[in-house]
Amino acid sequence: MDPATVRQLKEKLLDDIRKWQPPEERGFKDIVRNAIDLDKKLWHGLMKAFEVGAKEVRRWGSGAEVPPDFQRYVIVEKIRELLESELGAVTEV
Repeated sequence: MDPATVRQLKEKLLDDIRKWQPPEERGFKDIVRNAIDLDKKLWHGLMKAFEVGAKEVRRWGSGAEVPPDFQRYVIVEKIRELLESELGAVTEV
């Protein structure tokens, strides 16, 4: 994928995060799945931040394992932070 397209998709994901209504499970799964499909750095950032393996992060995105409400919020916030640091953007929470 070309860099401009990747940037647009990351900006769209930031917008999706802004619109997400915690503790909505479907939106959580979509955000995680899109993040890990979009950029391996996001996937690795989640694994490192939450000290989990790749399979566990993949299960969050597939809906096979949905963390409790508070953890979903923290995970989505971490994705937002990772995206903002890459894009140099700051969004409203």
